[in-house]
Amino acid sequence: QSEDEYPLCDRQRRMQSHLRRPAEIAARLPLSDRLHARRRFSDPMQHGDEQVSHFCHARFHSPNIIRRALLRRRRRRPRRPQKHRRFGRTPAHRHCLLDGRKPRYDIGGLSERHKSTRNRQHGSRLLYWTDAGTNRIEVASLDGTNRRVLFWSDLDSPRAIALDVPTGYMFWTDWGATPKIERASMNGDLASRQTIVNKNLGWPNGLVVDSAAKRLYWADARTEKIESSNFNGKNRVTVKSGVPHPYGLTLFGGELYWTDWQDRAVESIRKDGTASRTIRGNLPGLMDIHGVDRTLQKVAGPCESASCSQLCLPTYSDGGPVANCVCSTGIVPDKNGVCSSTPDEFLMFCARTIVSRISLDTNDHTDVVVIEKQRNAIAIDYWYETKTLFWSDVAADVIMSSTFDGKKKTTIVGENLVTPDGIAVDWIAGNLYWTDTGKNTIEVARVSGSARKTLVAKNLDEPRAIAVHPTKGLLYWSDWSDKNAKIEVAALDGSFRSTIVDSSVGWPNGLTVDYE
Repeated sequence: QSEDEYPLCDRQRRMQSHLRRPAEIAARLPLSDRLHARRRFSDPMQHGDEQVSHFCHARFHSPNIIRRALLRRRRRRPRRPQKHRRFGRTPAHRHCLLDGRKPRYDIGGLSERHKSTRNRQHGSRLLYWTDAGTNRIEVASLDGTNRRVLFWSDLDSPRAIALDVPTGYMFWTDWGATPKIERASMNGDLASRQTIVNKNLGWPNGLVVDSAAKRLYWADARTEKIESSNFNGKNRVTVKSGVPHPYGLTLFGGELYWTDWQDRAVESIRKDGTASRTIRGNLPGLMDIHGVDRTLQKVAGPCESASCSQLCLPTYSDGGPVANCVCSTGIVPDKNGVCSSTPDEFLMFCARTIVSRISLDTNDHTDVVVIEKQRNAIAIDYWYETKTLFWSDVAADVIMSSTFDGKKKTTIVGENLVTPDGIAVDWIAGNLYWTDTGKNTIEVARVSGSARKTLVAKNLDEPRAIAVHPTKGLLYWSDWSDKNAKIEVAALDGSFRSTIVDSSVGWPNGLTVDYE
């Protein structure tokens, strides 16, 4: 991964000195676009020496991007300026040390509308987050593995999330048609889920827990208030009114700190509503805020001594904390409670930029992203014995493979491809077949990409889907044509070719074989 693709935190801060001031940029744009320019060309990294979070989420524009945006305005082109950069090209949570060293890992596969609201459970080494694009609440190990969806129903637009480790509760806000604050056990138990606040809410952004006092604080950008209640939503009080547009909220010592979009400042107030002050102003592009106190991150939980094959999610009862071993989404533990690395039955599908799977072993049919950052992934197949995934990308003109978890990606065929629309793996012989609509050919190679050979190159208009029946030694494919669309069959070496369907077909895309 190049440095340009995943810039370091300290590198971003250095680059800010080369950016022109947002006011100068905005002054050169039409009045109607100044607010847009202020939002896009702002500096999110003006923290000085006051960083309080081990997570660094940043975006910035280089001088070249700004110049191109201004030139496009002068030429009156309809396109907008290039989108801001992030640590990745797709939404992800990334980890960055305070000394600016390179991120060690990330959790990808997040939706384009995801919220970077996350909370770490100390003791179990877990990361919880909300995703407003997919309307999910998820958890994973800190290295991004063992990802599990906890809640996916009755969520409209989940936003902030906060954990209380001593009681085993997690809280989250929802921006939906009926704004609310909910509570549930950290293990995702459906029976524990309940709405605790659902009145006089608008845009509940920030959320923080006071474990010592057993109180919950939230910031609402629509009601312009910071409020508090107990863990049941009772004893609700207003801490501060007239807060223009609060976003992030955190608790440190006896004070609440929040970021404000309108004031462009980090502000604070005591928990009793006194001594309100501005910590630092003139900070455009503010988002979340988190106070770090290492003494608060030494809370031991039941998972400290547990031995789980994947995830340990704590549960709490009258008898005290209990470790609960669970598997990642779609995986069922065996009789010994051990989680396998793959489901027994599942679906794999392409969605252009990603490749995902849906397990059929459980009633939770949540899709799990396996491959990201593709240009136009079209065809897919899987070899279960070797746990190898194969797919084609018609924009990159390649056929690739990876392990089931999306790691160890390899380019199988990367030359002399035009439009590889269909692929099929022969799991007995270890061969890979594909159609090329651009070249009008059907080809084969070993699954390693070696021994490549063209099988069919004549009387093809637009070969699309392809399927194999290895036990019978048959190869099937579909052929688009304005005049004579058809489905054909041949031996696996391309011989004994014949047409089996040539009527009442138009654009035969999908093709599969019932092996039974």
